[in-house]
Amino acid sequence: MSAVFISLEQIEKSLIALAEVHPFFGTAFLAFKQSALPIGNEVSFNFSQRVETVLQRHYRVTPEYEGFYNPFVTSSPAKRWTSARYGSTTLQRIVADTFADAFLHEKRTSNWAWDSDYVNVLSKHLAKKRIPTFDLAVWLYRDAELPKTFTPAGLCSQFISEFRIGQDDATEAELFEEAPNHWGAPPQDVPVPVEDLLNSLGHPPGLSPAIDLSLRRLRVKDVGPAGTFDYEPAPRLNVITGDNSLGKTFVLDLAYWALTGTWSTIPATPQETHSQPSIEYELGATTVHSGRARYDWLKQSWTRSEEDRNSRGLVIYARFDGSFTVWDPIRSELEPSLPITGEEGALHLLSSDVWRGLKRKGQIICDGLLADCVRWMVDRRADERFDMFTSCLRALSPTQESPIALAAPKQIATLGARESPCLSMPYGPVPLQLASAGIRRILSLAYMLVWTAFENKNLAAQTRTRPHRRIVILIDELEAHLHPRWQRTIIPGLIEVINSLTEFADVQF
Repeated sequence: MSAVFISLEQIEKSLIALAEVHPFFGTAFLAFKQSALPIGNEVSFNFSQRVETVLQRHYRVTPEYEGFYNPFVTSSPAKRWTSARYGSTTLQRIVADTFADAFLHEKRTSNWAWDSDYVNVLSKHLAKKRIPTFDLAVWLYRDAELPKTFTPAGLCSQFISEFRIGQDDATEAELFEEAPNHWGAPPQDVPVPVEDLLNSLGHPPGLSPAIDLSLRRLRVKDVGPAGTFDYEPAPRLNVITGDNSLGKTFVLDLAYWALTGTWSTIPATPQETHSQPSIEYELGATTVHSGRARYDWLKQSWTRSEEDRNSRGLVIYARFDGSFTVWDPIRSELEPSLPITGEEGALHLLSSDVWRGLKRKGQIICDGLLADCVRWMVDRRADERFDMFTSCLRALSPTQESPIALAAPKQIATLGARESPCLSMPYGPVPLQLASAGIRRILSLAYMLVWTAFENKNLAAQTRTRPHRRIVILIDELEAHLHPRWQRTIIPGLIEVINSLTEFADVQF
């Protein structure tokens, strides 16, 4: 790779040094310097606006919290998260009171200038301990893409240049420490995910840690076919069997709702003879989060707390009719920026959408199995999706002696002008559109597994977040259209698929 990013270990080391620095030097001072505040000649300067720019760029850790993180000296280390008005209140008061001797400024005006002796004044405020240039730069550029050859000295030079340190008064550089010779911890190839940084810093008020998504327990009272129903799935593979109309699909619908907070189809309706129906659930792969929802008869809907939605994981619901519902928390957070369909971030694809693609608001959401398969095959050396797709198909095949294999795409006059992906059969290539119902079912499942994993990976890269490692996959009537012999091998095939997906995710089926 041609670029690197500062590691979490280095950020944590630098935060220790910054904890002894006055917040003025990492915020207001930088705003003044970046704006080229003159010495001795007062000019109009919008303090609140300029400081807000620095705070928003460098101290707002997550868009979900409107305030800022203060890594500097504080009267209460347990309260490092500040309000959104930190710049116009606390910082303005600090400048006006504690550091007033460094400026020429008449109160209740917008005129500012550095005092001619400001460097000496600021040096006294530092109490003979200089500003740790490298550690401050680490925090400011913690998510920046840096040249691979960058050294600590290079990082410090970028900071000094951007904030015009020493340009107006060369002695100003004496306020800052020299760059170290080595990194405290080596850079890494990817940016530190926001959730990892929050786990290190501590989460802001009202923002709970994300839940590593998996279903641990489901308890339903006075909803559906039973008065009380308890379900405790295993962490990896679960098979639900039973006669018709006993509620197998109902259990999957409830599981999807517990995991995502949305309904894939029509919401579950409570039994009319009971007044206090409820749904209880436990989520989490490592730490357990418990939730309880009650039915609001007046609103005819289920109510649950907002924090339940702070989940970290994907959900794929393969329905019996060939349609799919996909839940991706990153896509949900981007709503309404992305042209998504469905309720609150859920993506609903009919069987035809899975095969031929889905468009909304003039934009392509999913190209579809037919188009993607051809593109992946053509660029198979550079596209790891093709390898993952064929690996899934091989694992889900009825026999390993003659696995489902793809042949080179070809144009079929009766199927249109575009090339069609084909199956390799003993009697020649067969277009996927003409494959049997059982094979089409497996093709759709394998495709949606691959598409969802890589779609999440791409969204994470664009939003500088971490791809979700957990996937929960719900499959209704997996055995539909499969020969009895194939039905007996499909479960071992799923287990093999789990193993092939481990590079991308921990899977609960």
